[in-house]
Amino acid sequence: MRKKLLSIYAGAVILSLLSLPSCTIRLFNTDGETPEAVDKTPRIELFSFGLPGERVIINDSAGTIAVSLLDTAVLTQTPTILHTGDGIDPEAGEERDFSAPVSYRVWKDSGEERSYTVSVSAYSLANPGSVTLTASRTTGVGPLSVFFSASFSDPDDPAVWFHEYEFEWDFGDSSGETWATTGLSKNEATGPVAGHVYERPGSFTVNLTVRQGGTTIDTASVTVTVDDPDTAYSGSKTVCVSPDSDFSGAPPGALRVVTDDLSSIAHYATAGIRILLRRGASWSVSDLGDQWPSNGGPVTIGAFGTGDSPFITVNEGTFLDIADKRDWRIMDLELRDDTKSHGVFGGNFGMQRILFLRVKTRGFVDGISWGHWNNANYRVIDQMAIVECDIAEAEENVGYVGSERLMILGSTFANAAQSHVLRVWQAYQGVISGNILSGSSVSSGSGRHALKLHGPDEVEIGEERNTGNLANRTEYVVVSDNVFGSSGPWPVNIAPQNAAADERLAHIIFERNRYFADFGEPNGAEQLIGLRIAASYVTVRNNVIDGSGWGEYFTGIEVTRDGGEIPDPRNVAIYNNTIYKSGNKEGEEWFGIRIRSDVRSSIVKNNLVSFPDCGRPTLLRDSGQTRSSGGNLLAPDAAFANAGAATPRDRDFTLRSGSPGIDEGVEVPVYDDIQGNERPQGNGYDVGAGER
Repeated sequence: MRKKLLSIYAGAVILSLLSLPSCTIRLFNTDGETPEAVDKTPRIELFSFGLPGERVIINDSAGTIAVSLLDTAVLTQTPTILHTGDGIDPEAGEERDFSAPVSYRVWKDSGEERSYTVSVSAYSLANPGSVTLTASRTTGVGPLSVFFSASFSDPDDPAVWFHEYEFEWDFGDSSGETWATTGLSKNEATGPVAGHVYERPGSFTVNLTVRQGGTTIDTASVTVTVDDPDTAYSGSKTVCVSPDSDFSGAPPGALRVVTDDLSSIAHYATAGIRILLRRGASWSVSDLGDQWPSNGGPVTIGAFGTGDSPFITVNEGTFLDIADKRDWRIMDLELRDDTKSHGVFGGNFGMQRILFLRVKTRGFVDGISWGHWNNANYRVIDQMAIVECDIAEAEENVGYVGSERLMILGSTFANAAQSHVLRVWQAYQGVISGNILSGSSVSSGSGRHALKLHGPDEVEIGEERNTGNLANRTEYVVVSDNVFGSSGPWPVNIAPQNAAADERLAHIIFERNRYFADFGEPNGAEQLIGLRIAASYVTVRNNVIDGSGWGEYFTGIEVTRDGGEIPDPRNVAIYNNTIYKSGNKEGEEWFGIRIRSDVRSSIVKNNLVSFPDCGRPTLLRDSGQTRSSGGNLLAPDAAFANAGAATPRDRDFTLRSGSPGIDEGVEVPVYDDIQGNERPQGNGYDVGAGER
């Protein structure tokens, strides 16, 4: 999913080229120090023509600026230049002919100076290379969770096509099922990363179509073969457990065990074994966690018969420690700890290909969790999946999870007493889609997040792949089609975990999500910022952010800088979002979008901000170095279909006929709206999340 520029000379630190449409990359030669620590020479911070798709590489060491323009041979341009000197020659803002290299000199009055040579070329997306479809696995026992990713191969172009292209997935599993959380089809997904769980046996052809607007760029396919679990676990390979002699619905030939003590059956969970607990039955367990054997699977822990899920009360310790387990399926169970002092799942190393499917938990310290020990002797944590689970009422975090190729799909997370609803400590290639998350720190009121997406610190990242070291930052993540509810002060925080952490998040798509400040159980912290970003190369598009019903102060989207030694955030693109808040709070200034001073090269276009009762509304407060903005609209009356519904999720921010937002946008690389309708319709792009 990414390509890197590699160092070829001693003492060079060259930043990974993680390209977005319209991006600037800086290269330093600093012997591992920050540029300011070793070089006081003035430099050019930003060089831009403000054109869609432009790519700029600034190399301070070589004194070069390479500009690539998308599908244009017009080389007479007027650059915007930001620099750290006292003067520059030629002056910024002057139109110049760039058909040949142009030299710039930037200087300080104290005598230091630096020169750059600017070279401009054109590139085209007409021949972007071929798409590569990667499946995390193509065979296995059902239910089989598979993580899919797409990337482009083009050795002459270092760009990654993560943000601009449309990736449409058909998983070949068209049983007509939809997600209970969203009503969307389980068989379809969008985005450069995706995930699916195959519950039926058979062979399935996965088709990927890549488009740019109405143009199909490429297609790819792969076949996934799912083994029938009744065949794979035939006869005594299935162990059915009941507290009494009722084994109605048990698979034929299965080993039958009558016990009210689950510690007596944990040892059966060796590779190739399925353990099924009787539906409608209940057990109590203590200190069972480390009694389950570690192995490479396949192992399934599930249910047989009809009725409610097996009910397990955890009185001490944890139910199941997943450390060093691979290819396990844990499904159709309900677990409870009303004391909120024990664990349900745990583990800190070596887990891979673990699927939690339709698991319900109530209580516990953390509703579902695992951690990480950074040790090269362990396996990398990989392919963890939480699908259609119902997790709630935890003491600390409802979910505390992380992994490479992480899948969190169609689940509900609600009501953390003290801390976050869902905290993701790493997601290198991840998809968080179709979930409902609300209710952070509902007992403490200390203020936490519905989604806290951060990453490993730079000191944690190991050099070797496929070891227990965290080898990758949080990158290449899609957060889509979720509902976020009451969680203050920042319901969604995509940023380092704290102000001292050197965590560098990049390449994140946040799209088609809805946030309602008055949905779910509130805490005592004021909800100040709907979406807060301290990361680079982030695309935010087609979201609805509704701050109604809570708090005196409000900002819909804020981009800022967090963390210790991290570079300034750059290349955050904010397109076609609807930001709304009702209520009359005299004297308070509400912001639709706020770009802080240390943010570089952001884009803000086609956003609709509506604060109908606010006396001091601000559409965009830009203190940073925004590269381009346009098509944004501040409208007290945006003529929404039904923004005032009493039930938050019933609110409809579709534009009615006559809305001032219809056809008022500018051209952007956004090809559908929050409902999946094609953009543009009519005479041009609409502003906001919906296209009429």
